[in-house]
Amino acid sequence: MKFITTLGTLVIATVSAFAYADQDTVPPTTPYSYAMKLDVAKVIAMDEPDSATCQVIEAYMTYSTTAGSVKRISYRKFAQSCNFQN
Repeated sequence: MKFITTLGTLVIATVSAFAYADQDTVPPTTPYSYAMKLDVAKVIAMDEPDSATCQVIEAYMTYSTTAGSVKRISYRKFAQSCNFQN
């Protein structure tokens, strides 16, 4: 029984270490402009801060290119709360 508990703890610690290491690999953020040519093969994540009021916020898109590199851009948009207000 101790072996199973120890093995389970080791597996959890290993998975946690990989998850923590993955958080450190966020690419630098580039502000988006209309003149930019985006080479988006796959969108990895779209993030924006929570906002209780309708306002312009800075949102982020992380994506991979056709060459396989990961990039991140920031852009301005209306908050999601604007969709729910009249």
